[in-house]
Amino acid sequence: MSARTKPTHLVEVGLSWPPETFLQWKLEGLARRGFRVTVVSFFRHGPPFSMSGVDVLHMPDWSAPLHRIVFGVAWDCLRLAVRHPRRLVALLVAFARPSRRSPVRAGLGYRPKLRRKLREEIGWLRLFLPLAALRPDVAHFEWESTAVSYQLIADVWRCPIVISCHGGLQAYGQSVSYRRVLAGLPAAFERASAVQCVSKIERTEAIRHGLDPAKARLMPCGVDPAVFSPPARGARGGNPMRLMAVGWLRWMKGYEYAVRTVRALLDAGVPARLDVFGGDPLPPVGEPSDRARILHTVSDLGLGDHVRVHGHVPTQTLVDHLRRSHAFLHSSVSEGLPVVILEAMACELPVVAADCGGVREAVRDCVEGFVVPPRDPVRAAAALERLWNEPELRERMGRAGRARVLTAFTLEGHLDGMETLYREVTTRPRSRAGAVPAGDLNPRRPHRVRPRGRTKPG
Repeated sequence: MSARTKPTHLVEVGLSWPPETFLQWKLEGLARRGFRVTVVSFFRHGPPFSMSGVDVLHMPDWSAPLHRIVFGVAWDCLRLAVRHPRRLVALLVAFARPSRRSPVRAGLGYRPKLRRKLREEIGWLRLFLPLAALRPDVAHFEWESTAVSYQLIADVWRCPIVISCHGGLQAYGQSVSYRRVLAGLPAAFERASAVQCVSKIERTEAIRHGLDPAKARLMPCGVDPAVFSPPARGARGGNPMRLMAVGWLRWMKGYEYAVRTVRALLDAGVPARLDVFGGDPLPPVGEPSDRARILHTVSDLGLGDHVRVHGHVPTQTLVDHLRRSHAFLHSSVSEGLPVVILEAMACELPVVAADCGGVREAVRDCVEGFVVPPRDPVRAAAALERLWNEPELRERMGRAGRARVLTAFTLEGHLDGMETLYREVTTRPRSRAGAVPAGDLNPRRPHRVRPRGRTKPG
């Protein structure tokens, strides 16, 4: 960064505000390294929030009355015409292109009535106009759905585009809206200069959906080992067996199977309690919360005194629970490479995780924990029972987990990889779909930075 006359302007498109904790740490870390970071946010939740060194552009409200949207379009068009007339022309040309791929015109039988279609088109133009005023050196779409919906802005920015595949491509066929995302992925991948894949299986899925393998970059996320650190000696004693699960209350997190695992543990004579930390999915996700089904399963199995569902908690509260727990239970049925597993391992907590996504790339079976078949509470309970009966095994797996994080999954190592990737795509000759040499941009060296408290989404 020091060799540049001005900081690299990174624009992150389509994040909720505040973003997930792992994204907060990434963006603040890049800002500390000299990047100019702008987040384009489409949804706000929670109390007022700010991040050191990170600017945020809140997009207009899609659901506003039509007359306000039309007025906003006219005003933004005027401002853009005065300041950047060429960009306004480029945006209007790209927007009018018949072949553009957006949720408005995507296939799969979506044919809105004329009135609704007109409102949607005006609404989309209202969102694109503020974007056209930005001048990024590199734009990053953290979610595949955002990359598909907003890919035409690349024709205006004419800067390198990076897309992330964090996990879940395997589950995208579950709804019509997600199937439209899959239909638009090949075109989005074609425009991208590079695609970050957090796990090998996610890279394979992305290639299956049209990604040029030369653009794929295997770059798992990292955690701060100074924040997620081991407990004091003796902090994990006593009864009952304290279990933790963390994640949004979505169907793909498999909480129903985690609850059934607790039932199987109790039936085997193991005193167990499960704390679930996670909030309801945000509206942009477009999924109903799984809270009701989880609570129904808890009640149906008579586990009201053994399972508690918490909401979002501060990071320090989460760390305190990780330090007091005996094991981390992860029952997802679809994943990339779960950051919450890395956080547990950094706290020297053994993991019992369902074998999905890139879980095996973080947790080696019988080394840092146990990897069990998905949707199999009996096998998960057997693994947890063994951990409960063998305290030495818990300690050994916990130490192995932290050692693995320090070797391969630190936050600073992840920042090294992202900085290298951004430098690479911004310094090579521009092209609409320039290829990135295949390889792994995940420097594996341990780092420690001072703790930074953040609100922890589930």
